[in-house]
Amino acid sequence: MSNVDFLDCLEEIGLDPDIPLSELPPLLARVLEIVGPASALPPLLITRLGRLATRFSEKQLQKLPLEHLQVMEALGREQDWNMEQLQSLAHGFLSSSRLSVQDLDAIHLVTLGYAVCGLQNVDMEQLLAYEFCSAVLHLGSLALKCTEQQLYTLTRLCTYNDIFGPVSEWTEDIFREMGSVAAGLDDLELSALVKEQIQGLSPLAVSLIHPKKFAVVFSTVQLSLFSWSQAVRVTDQQWKLLDKEQQRALSLVITGDANGTQDYRASNTGHCSLCCVLVYCPLLSAVYQLLTVTFLSSI
Repeated sequence: MSNVDFLDCLEEIGLDPDIPLSELPPLLARVLEIVGPASALPPLLITRLGRLATRFSEKQLQKLPLEHLQVMEALGREQDWNMEQLQSLAHGFLSSSRLSVQDLDAIHLVTLGYAVCGLQNVDMEQLLAYEFCSAVLHLGSLALKCTEQQLYTLTRLCTYNDIFGPVSEWTEDIFREMGSVAAGLDDLELSALVKEQIQGLSPLAVSLIHPKKFAVVFSTVQLSLFSWSQAVRVTDQQWKLLDKEQQRALSLVITGDANGTQDYRASNTGHCSLCCVLVYCPLLSAVYQLLTVTFLSSI
């Protein structure tokens, strides 16, 4: 492929989720070979890199024009960063924009996206609560790579009386708005969740709770209140630390059979087989039976 054709296809390449991570570095290297070093990349081209941008080194990230909101927003929507890269993005944005943590409003936080986790815990404590909670609907939709302590700090920002109030008073809708950030609630808060609150806990938040914490905080009764979509997001690591009664409660939610296995659960977290679809969708099952009868009668 010529250089011109390669650059023309750059956005499609960057958006392709099927390109293995191991193949991204040489693709980014070709971009730099054609255009020049990271410091010479124009903002528009950076916004077209997609997943390729996640192969920049920390030093290269520091040379990008992160003060451009379009650039930061494009980088902030990618999730394949390590913690060092996230820190480079967050600190680079603050430095190049000449902003302090207290200056960050909801738009800035949405722009940072995954890079929010690049802020130090002490910096998160200084975020304006109203601004963060105005951005939490977006941030909570992301599989944030924040530490458990960082997520806890973020949840505290929304517990002020003039924001969402104490966790014990959070409704299902508030939990839905918090999304993945709710994974940072402490042990006592999670163990005290009632049915309505559990119904609002996002499947993404379920998958992000530390395995040891998950096994300790959720009782068998609480796990039995999980929806199917929540139960299938329980990770292998979380499942292995559950006791037999907890596993049976989850199996009952997923398969309708208390003797269901983790292998069955894991196999249904991605693509569903036809049998699985028929089990959980009576309408499709009826259609399937009708087509079968029609087909047999025509033989």
